[in-house]
Amino acid sequence: MTGSSFAFRSRRLGDTDLERIQEAVRQAERESAAEVVTFLVEACDDYPEARWRGSALGAVAVLLPLLAVDLLRPLWGMGPLLWLGLGSLGAGAGLLVSHWEPARRLLTSAALRTRRAERRAEVAFLEERVFATRAGTGILVFLAFFERAAFVIGDEAVRAAVPEDRWTALAERLVSGLRSGRTTEAILEAVAACAALTRDAGFPPAPDDTDELPDTPRVRPR
Repeated sequence: MTGSSFAFRSRRLGDTDLERIQEAVRQAERESAAEVVTFLVEACDDYPEARWRGSALGAVAVLLPLLAVDLLRPLWGMGPLLWLGLGSLGAGAGLLVSHWEPARRLLTSAALRTRRAERRAEVAFLEERVFATRAGTGILVFLAFFERAAFVIGDEAVRAAVPEDRWTALAERLVSGLRSGRTTEAILEAVAACAALTRDAGFPPAPDDTDELPDTPRVRPR
């Protein structure tokens, strides 16, 4: 298989990583009735809040020191247009900096990023029709890189059979792997765990099992 099999190239994972994830999904579905969908998104939103906050902070960073100096020693040569120009320059610099990923993360709250990631995971569950399997054993393994968030969402039958804390623990391990730089391994472990949870909950592979959902990892910019 070549990289052209994937809808988008991930800047976080290489083609070999994506192929390993696809093979892990196939193995999980051979070992259980699970239908696993892996969904990887670069960022769940473009976060306009970061842009206007960056602009505001940039303007303040330029003008505040000048205002402090002006209070101590009036800057007689600076007219209103010069003040406006310097403020605009600072705002533009702040806007530019806000496109840098670490700065964008600092300019948004963790709670906001988690909410956006959770909402995107819910949309992905519907988009990929994880709910439409014959036995209700579809499972979405969702990972958002910018937000450093992960969710594992099971369809009705398998979710009802597995305690909620098991799903939560699985998602937390996935996030831990992402933050420690073990992204591919963490995804592989999560997929294997989905198979184990499904099988142990009473959903072994069916004799007439068919592949109901594509095994290829979904990689999206948003």
